[in-house]
Amino acid sequence: MKSSFREIALAALCLFLLPAAASADGVVVDSCGNSNMVGNPPANIMKICVLAGGGTAQYTAQARSGLNTFHDIGSPITVTGVAGQVNMFNLVIASFPHWDSRGPVLTVLTLAGTATINQPGASINVVLTGMLGGPALVITQNFTANSVFSISVSGFQAIADAAVMRLEVTITGNATLNLPNSAEFQGEIPEPATLFLFGTGLAGVAMKMRKKLRKQKKT
Repeated sequence: MKSSFREIALAALCLFLLPAAASADGVVVDSCGNSNMVGNPPANIMKICVLAGGGTAQYTAQARSGLNTFHDIGSPITVTGVAGQVNMFNLVIASFPHWDSRGPVLTVLTLAGTATINQPGASINVVLTGMLGGPALVITQNFTANSVFSISVSGFQAIADAAVMRLEVTITGNATLNLPNSAEFQGEIPEPATLFLFGTGLAGVAMKMRKKLRKQKKT
């Protein structure tokens, strides 16, 4: 229910600010109630958000829109929790690309950084979502020990007026999530040749899987 309310609130905000998109490429909203339009090239300004549990979040965000392409960027981002508390941080970046084709759009979602657990029992839960016209891309990670990670997922999505990346971080206890390199959602309509090669690659993988299954059945 809370998630649905957040989506409705974001949609309302985007519709309210959409007329201003002619002079900016997107909208950035954080869980502290801060929102701003970002242009291309964007202003690379560090924002600080004090969380309800006493932790902090510091981030910069960019939204780049073009013809048949978009790029939502949250980097660098640092979210810190404190002992005995639960801290939650949400960041939404929405860009407004322009389409002169029906698609589909090849989209990529990336998350890279470090998780630092500073006390026993602390944990970090991260959900990164990239949504254009669907189906959405999702990366979910839970950390209970120090970790260095780099994750990327991709998929085709239908075109839509807004490309929305949502980062949700929940830190229990004394721990830190540091994303110095990447929390990104990007996409473009590939050239026909690229689309053909991608499809050929998928077909090749499918053929290999079929041959493998046939061998397994014979044995």
